[in-house]
Amino acid sequence: MRAVRTKTLRRRGITLVELLVVVSILMMLMVVAVPVIRPGLESRRIREAARQVSVYLASAQTQAARLGRPVGVELVRDSDVPQMCRVLQQVEVPPPYSGDTIDTRIQLQRGSFDPADGRTYVAAQLASGSVSPGLFRNGDWMQVNYQGPYYQIVAGPDADNDGLLDGFPLTLKVDLRGGVEVPWPAAGWSIPVPFQIFRSPEKGAAAPLRLPEKTCIDLAFSGTETLSFQAGLKNTSGAWVPDPTSVLIVFSPAGGVESIWRGQMVVLGAQERPVSTRFSALEPLYLLMGRPERVPRDIDPAVYTASNYTSLAEDGFVNPQDLTNLIVAVRPQNGIITTSEVASVTQPGEDFRDYARQSQTMGGR
Repeated sequence: MRAVRTKTLRRRGITLVELLVVVSILMMLMVVAVPVIRPGLESRRIREAARQVSVYLASAQTQAARLGRPVGVELVRDSDVPQMCRVLQQVEVPPPYSGDTIDTRIQLQRGSFDPADGRTYVAAQLASGSVSPGLFRNGDWMQVNYQGPYYQIVAGPDADNDGLLDGFPLTLKVDLRGGVEVPWPAAGWSIPVPFQIFRSPEKGAAAPLRLPEKTCIDLAFSGTETLSFQAGLKNTSGAWVPDPTSVLIVFSPAGGVESIWRGQMVVLGAQERPVSTRFSALEPLYLLMGRPERVPRDIDPAVYTASNYTSLAEDGFVNPQDLTNLIVAVRPQNGIITTSEVASVTQPGEDFRDYARQSQTMGGR
């Protein structure tokens, strides 16, 4: 009888040594590839952040045209680093407020001149009709008798300290320099007159925009030619103090920039505090899209624009020195939004907005 021979099948595999060799090769390739790929990934994030900001601004313009009243975008200051913004929120300007009833009137009395800011105090009290609490705040503006200068509300009753005033009496400030005259008496009260309060923008129903990870708007280097969005304000003694107020860019129903809101130091007697204040939009505004680690932590511009200033980034550069960053610009007259490259600079304080001024927009955003 013949013996049956069985064939043993040998199972092939890889040894531990071979596996370690392959892993080592992959790790070496990653070490070489990551520095090459990372700048491209960071640049794509910045481009995407700039695109999202442009679209969000444009959506506010569309909403303003639809509602027939101003709508804007709030650049929310980061709670940890107020010099940057990573969240944008749509805001709407409420209609002017003239009281609860058609017969609501106020009386005014001219006060003293404040040499600290060159403005004059004016007191206002309710003469007839009624007003509802919680509809206006310090920093809002008032026009009397539908004409003449605008008065800024700087103080009023606020029993629960929520920032919204309970009503009258109010303390106003008005700039009477340049020959501006008002008929309010210095002793006694004026005749009852109608008024309009132009209220600060309020949050709208649109969802906020959160920028992509590792991107932000660098507010320290954003703003117009004459109005910076930085997180510091200089008080009357010359010291820089933090500004907690957000930046608001408000569009008119026609599409142009109706106003810009940011903090301003307001003097009231012996007190001085930042108040969100409306500024006319007369110049193009520039938003520098950059990286959080390059944003200055200081609030004194003399510090972070010095030639020897270094950021928290590995190379010590601030965002204007990073040529992969972008600028989103808005023209105030027509609201045209463009995206431009950062111009080459060697020091933090140099001008990096040349391309944005020339409207050299990028393709393929």
